[in-house]
Amino acid sequence: MSKKNVKNKWVAGILNFIFAGIGYFYIGKRTNFAIILVITEFLFLMYMVSLGSMPFYCDVASYIAHPCSAVADNLYNTFVTPYFLLLSLAFAYDAYSMAEEK
Repeated sequence: MSKKNVKNKWVAGILNFIFAGIGYFYIGKRTNFAIILVITEFLFLMYMVSLGSMPFYCDVASYIAHPCSAVADNLYNTFVTPYFLLLSLAFAYDAYSMAEEK
């Protein structure tokens, strides 16, 4: 009798929420798609680091020194961050539901 390799659906969902694609590697499904996601996310992260700062944080000093930059950071936080949060939730749910499938 062979025992099926069962993966935890919560682990798959959390992994995909934190870094899209890793949950797919964990469950062993959609690996080609996972490779594309991981590469894309890594390149995006490197691009954000190359800008000199991550735009998730805007302090008073940066607003005084560069008001346009601070406004751009606030726009980023207002529109882009919720988009990535919803996208991460969608990938987490997808990995969660795929791990549930038999």
